[in-house]
Amino acid sequence: MDNLLSELLKDKMIQKNWTYDQMSSAIGVGRSNLHKWINDGVLPDTKNLVKIADGLGIGLGEIIDALEGRYIPMDEADREAIAICRRYKPESILRAAERVKGAKKNPQRGHKVWC
Repeated sequence: MDNLLSELLKDKMIQKNWTYDQMSSAIGVGRSNLHKWINDGVLPDTKNLVKIADGLGIGLGEIIDALEGRYIPMDEADREAIAICRRYKPESILRAAERVKGAKKNPQRGHKVWC
């Protein structure tokens, strides 16, 4: 069983356009702990899993899915859609995101445009 918590954390950091400092502050943990969870494969304890869910505004179910290998990480099309969304004014975001192949909701992956 693959642990995909680090992928979930990386994806949420990209979606929210956060630095390590911003994410660790939102979660309420030290930057070094966040770094270990993302880069070193260290698993947080139960108390910190709850902090992660609260800080990121996600359910514990999504974290459990990541821990059990059921999380689907963002692909390059998702990342490109996010970058495009940040470049354009709000009224043209949808048109810009539509130009990215795979940016619309893909039922197989369950991802949506993050704008």
